[in-house]
Amino acid sequence: MSNQTQADNLSAKYIALRDFKDKIKTEMDEKLGKVNAAMDKIENEMLTFLNQTGQESAKTASGTFFKKVTTSAKVADRDVFLQFVMLNEATNFLESRVNKTAVEEYIAAHGVLPPGVDVTKVVSVGVNRPKTRS
Repeated sequence: MSNQTQADNLSAKYIALRDFKDKIKTEMDEKLGKVNAAMDKIENEMLTFLNQTGQESAKTASGTFFKKVTTSAKVADRDVFLQFVMLNEATNFLESRVNKTAVEEYIAAHGVLPPGVDVTKVVSVGVNRPKTRS
């Protein structure tokens, strides 16, 4: 078997399996959508029950359900927020992570990593199906 034939066979098998996987995922997503919708409806009924009865939780023989509060925060005005942080030395409002694009640009411009930064690159394989001619 030539290298080209082997490469063609590998591509064809991979694409066929990926298509099969996508089909199964689509079918499963449809089924899960119905299950999730039913669960959402029940969660709403539970919350209504807790609100109407003035409870934070309800313990039953079948299980316990309870209210939970999730908080998220996002920056609405970056300049105002950063000014607040700087003026108040409130660095506890910040999280530490590196901007990947800025690091790549720095490496391209300087040929070295920025101080205190490590970079990991993972090589993988991508597969595209052949383009059909119109």
